[in-house]
Amino acid sequence: EWQKFKELRIDGPTKLKSYIPQLSNELKNPDTFKKIYQYSFNWGKNIQSSNKGVLEIDTAIELLTLILGSQTKGYKHVDSFCEYLKETPTVRAMNRDQWDTFYTFSKTMNDKFDNYDEDAAWPTLIDEFVAWKRKKGCSKSILRSNY
Repeated sequence: EWQKFKELRIDGPTKLKSYIPQLSNELKNPDTFKKIYQYSFNWGKNIQSSNKGVLEIDTAIELLTLILGSQTKGYKHVDSFCEYLKETPTVRAMNRDQWDTFYTFSKTMNDKFDNYDEDAAWPTLIDEFVAWKRKKGCSKSILRSNY
C-alpha cells in the first residue's frame, strides 16, 4: 500500500492538490502512479463524512480530477466521465471495482470508443457512460463517416 499521503499528512483534496507538484517525479513512474490511484480510493473513503465502503460522487469527481485530470497525460475521458457523474443523479457513489476499472478504461480507451467492447466485463457504470457519451455525439458511425 502506498503510504506517502500519511507521511505528508495529506488529509483532504485541497492539501493533495498542493502536493501534486512535489509528487511529480513519483507520478511519472507508471507502477507508482497506479498505486497512488488505487490507494486514493481508500484514502478518499476515509476523508468522507460518511463511513461507507464507497466513494461519494463528489469525492470521486474531485479525486479523479486531481489524479487523472488534465495535469496527467495519457488518461482519457476523465472530464467527460466527471461531467456524466454530475449529470446523472442516480449515480451517488463509486465502488472499488468501478474505481479500479475506470483507471484501465481511461488509459486504454481511444477517443472514438472504437476499441470499446460492449460484451466485455465492464461495470454497468462504464457501459452507461459510453452510451451517454455516444448520445452526446460521439457515435461510432458518425465518427467513422468522417474518415
